[in-house]
Amino acid sequence: MKRLSLLAAVATVLVVAFTLGCGNDDGAPACIDNDGDTYGQNCSAGTDCDDDDVDNWDSCASCVDGDTDTYYVGCDAYTTRNGPDCDDSNASINPGITEVNCDDVDNDCSAATMDAPPDGDGDTWDVCGAEDAVNPDGKTPGDCNDGNASVYPGAPTVCGDGIDQDCDGSAKCYAYVADGSGGLAIIDVSDPTNPGTPVSTGAGGDYSGVYITEGYAYVGDWVLESGLAIIDVSDPENPGTPVYRVTDGHSQNVYVTGGYAYVADEGPGLAIISVTSPTNPGTPVYRETSHWSWGVYVTDGYAYRADRSSGLAIIDVSDPENPGTPVYRDTSGASFEVYVTGGYAFVADGGSGLAIIDVSDPANPGTQVIYKDIGYGSGVYVAGDYAYVGAAGNGLAIVNVSDPTNPGEPVYRDTVDANGVYVVGD
Repeated sequence: MKRLSLLAAVATVLVVAFTLGCGNDDGAPACIDNDGDTYGQNCSAGTDCDDDDVDNWDSCASCVDGDTDTYYVGCDAYTTRNGPDCDDSNASINPGITEVNCDDVDNDCSAATMDAPPDGDGDTWDVCGAEDAVNPDGKTPGDCNDGNASVYPGAPTVCGDGIDQDCDGSAKCYAYVADGSGGLAIIDVSDPTNPGTPVSTGAGGDYSGVYITEGYAYVGDWVLESGLAIIDVSDPENPGTPVYRVTDGHSQNVYVTGGYAYVADEGPGLAIISVTSPTNPGTPVYRETSHWSWGVYVTDGYAYRADRSSGLAIIDVSDPENPGTPVYRDTSGASFEVYVTGGYAFVADGGSGLAIIDVSDPANPGTQVIYKDIGYGSGVYVAGDYAYVGAAGNGLAIVNVSDPTNPGEPVYRDTVDANGVYVVGD
């Protein structure tokens, strides 16, 4: 009997020892954590509402995807699930969405990127438009490329690079050619090395010079009692009917700025016409000049005038009511039109073709005149690296002038009688 009692005691000790061996070192029961989230049965972190779900231990009931966009909300963790979703009622809002600027909505659930950057390229134009819900810093809205400071509404167009600099939705460029009796010829020059077929407004009197601004072409019509022609070219491939303002002389070239058209009016001199309403131009006011005015360009307080046999005349007009005495640079031809950019004056110089003059110091223009034979130069416009020259019977001549001291060989597109030229992006 004693032997049986002894065996029973030994068995009890073994059972106790075995039970203690299955616990922790301190004798507590082992933590059972099937999903590895540190929560489970007998675990120090706490119990687990679903020990097969690593993302939840307390929030099994609240962890949901209400908008079924695969992003969850209300979970304890997001190890195997996407989340958290900042708006679980809208499938278009979650951390995987690309932020949409200017809509006043945190599309990607990140306050750091909401509606930003307002002006990422520092060109003072926002990507936000006037119709958008938010314009964070009050800058001018409408930038179509906030990563390029040279791209914004109204920016100068660089023809041939395929970039929509002026944010009008098109990278096209058009050359507007005052085409004598052929009217106004409009040519697609998006690829300057392969210009398109001209679109014409139809026969004119004798179109000599042209200026384009805000969807209108302002054309000097040399025929007496025709004067200034104004044409709606908001659709370059379907130009409107000309509206005329008669002048006293033979209108040559035109420059438009500040709501006025400045017309080189052979005979009376300079005719100044209000064009604040292009469809109803004002009565001309005249300023007599000592020579026949052929072409005029105004920039940085100076008027550059193609003065026919006198070459290039440069006049200080910083005080328009008291213009200075002209400074001349003679050319070998008969100057008809001038365009100024980058410190150079590009002169359509009649039989001498294209004349290029250093005017980095307008009061003292360079003595060397560089010529490029393109035929009879009667009009000129420079855009980007190219000079577009009206070459009379040779049509439109396009010359690479990226190095003004060494102009390239001309490429031609035939027209009726190319005189004035203007180039602008669509």
